[in-house]
Amino acid sequence: MGFLDFIKSILNPSTNAGGGSHHHSPRQERRGGVLCSTPFCGQMTVIDSHTLCRPCYKIANPDGPPPSRSRLQGYNRLIDISGVAPGGSEAELRSSLQSFGLDDYCIDPLVSSPVFRSMMKW
Repeated sequence: MGFLDFIKSILNPSTNAGGGSHHHSPRQERRGGVLCSTPFCGQMTVIDSHTLCRPCYKIANPDGPPPSRSRLQGYNRLIDISGVAPGGSEAELRSSLQSFGLDDYCIDPLVSSPVFRSMMKW
C-alpha cells in the first residue's frame, strides 16, 4: 500500500487499498452495538439499546423521532404564558408573546413548528 492509499484509507475507511468500495465492510459493522432487528439487514446499530440501524430506523420512522419531553414542556410553558388557549388564532398568540418581550425572530420558528401547530390545533 502506498502512502496516498494509506491517507485515503484513513479519510474514507470504506475504501480499500485497491480503490474499490465495500458497502458492508467489517470496520463499519464493528462500530455498532448489536445487529439490526430487520430481517436480512445485517448492519449494526449505533447504540446497544437500539434495535434498528440508522437506515432501517429512517424507513420505519419517516417523520423522525417524536419530540422530546423537554420540548413539549417548553411549548406548553409558552402556551401558558401567552394565555391563548389551543384553537386560538395565531395573531392572538403573536400579540401576547410580543407583549412579554419576544420578537418575531423568536416567535416565527415557534409558530412554524409542526409540533407546536398541532398543540395549538391549527
